[in-house]
Amino acid sequence: PTTGDNFVQVNNIRDQWGPATIPASNSKTSSVSITFPTAYINTPNVTPTILRGPGVVSAGFIGCLGVSAVSGTGCTIAWDLNIAQTGSTYNLTSPLPISWRAIGKVAS
Repeated sequence: PTTGDNFVQVNNIRDQWGPATIPASNSKTSSVSITFPTAYINTPNVTPTILRGPGVVSAGFIGCLGVSAVSGTGCTIAWDLNIAQTGSTYNLTSPLPISWRAIGKVAS
C-alpha cells in the first residue's frame, strides 16, 4: 500500500478523505462541492459525516447529509433538516463542519 495524510492506496484502489464545511444558509438546506485530490476513473463510493454533536440548529436537531452529482473528480454534499416545522430556530445559521470519504478505482 501507498499512504499519505489523507489517503491509502492498494494497487489502483484509492481510499481518500478530507474535511469540508457546509456554509450557513439561514434555511433548512445547504450544500458544498467537493473536489477529490486524486481523480477516480470510475464513480467512487462517497460517505459524508457530520462533525458536530447534537444540535446543528438551535432547535436541537441534527439533519441529514446526502451525496449527489458524484463523478470521478468530485461530488456535492447536501445537508437537509427535513422537517415540516418553520421558524429561524430550524435554520442553519452557523457553518457545519463535515468530513467525506471516497473509495474507488484510480489510474495505475
